[in-house]
Amino acid sequence: MAFKITNAEKGISREQQLSFKMAKKDRKAKNKITVSTKGRITIKRGLKKGRYSIRVKVTAPGNETYKAKTKTVTVTVKVS
Repeated sequence: MAFKITNAEKGISREQQLSFKMAKKDRKAKNKITVSTKGRITIKRGLKKGRYSIRVKVTAPGNETYKAKTKTVTVTVKVS
């Protein structure tokens, strides 16, 4: 299964690509949940049912108008 973080790119031009990175993962998930640099969250097979919280670091590059910004968000994944 894979999901993409969609609303984060609202109002950003193509030259200003957001980058995503796993900041902290749930210990129970081990290496079964990953986040790509484009914001795609992948859940590997074999992950037990339950709720898992991960922290994702989102980075927006700066330009001549805006400063670069990094924000960490918490994503809760429910496996059923």
